[in-house]
Amino acid sequence: MDLLYFVFGWTELTITFSPEVYAQTIQTLKVNHIPFRTDCHSYGRDFRSGAFLGSLGEQIKYQTEYQVFVKRKDLERARYLCGGPRY
Repeated sequence: MDLLYFVFGWTELTITFSPEVYAQTIQTLKVNHIPFRTDCHSYGRDFRSGAFLGSLGEQIKYQTEYQVFVKRKDLERARYLCGGPRY
């Protein structure tokens, strides 16, 4: 999917496992009318997979990776408004 975003002029603004950073970034972009796209990937294990023991100690809150993309022309402004690059 990242390649298609690149082909159509989108570039990654941030990548995070923190739902708070993700929500704050999205809110900042919305308030400032900067178009964006998002992508999420879950890396956690669930109890139905039979991998209960392998998931002990994992924090459910940090099992999803969030990516936020903006148009290349908006990247510098978005970085400035969101407090610089976030990785």
